Amino acid sequence: MKEDPLIRFNERVERLERSSLARRMSDPQYTLDYDRMIRRQWISMNGVTEDDVDAVVLNFRLLIQDGDGFSIRSLAESVYVRDDVPDSLQNDFFAVRKRWLQFLETVSVIKHGYENRNYSNGELLDILIYGGIAHSNPAKVDHFRDITTRGAFSSFVCGWLLHILRELLGLAKDMREVNAALIGHFEAARKAI
Repeated sequence: MKEDPLIRFNERVERLERSSLARRMSDPQYTLDYDRMIRRQWISMNGVTEDDVDAVVLNFRLLIQDGDGFSIRSLAESVYVRDDVPDSLQNDFFAVRKRWLQFLETVSVIKHGYENRNYSNGELLDILIYGGIAHSNPAKVDHFRDITTRGAFSSFVCGWLLHILRELLGLAKDMREVNAALIGHFEAARKAI
């Protein structure tokens, strides 16, 4: 069924929305837990646990990894290029995807650990996900450890990660709405036959 990747993407976004961290991110008035910061725990915001971050990131990465057939790239390359997708929905999806990519390319406020520049949002997210939260990619582990073991600076990294996840979840919700409209279009076309 051609709707399956759209349905699976939308289900994952809904799962993310149900998470306690997503609910917490809807009102991002974070306060720092100084005891956790002093103990060099990089996730040191009150009301945010390591398990909360892990759960969101592990679900979130399914939207960006191509192995399951419903990532953003997979939808762009296999669904939204089809001839039976209305131009308006195709344009809507690619407009949201462009905003997603632009956000990832935007320079963050976090200073690069080894170069005289700031990370982009995408670079930082990549290091955090693949350097320690969800994977231990050897090329990223040292970077991850460097930026997550520096006390107050690391708490700032956590705050910025929460900002990135909040923004991307908002864009994923926008994609979900476009997907829902396309699912409706496919169902209507089937009924018309």
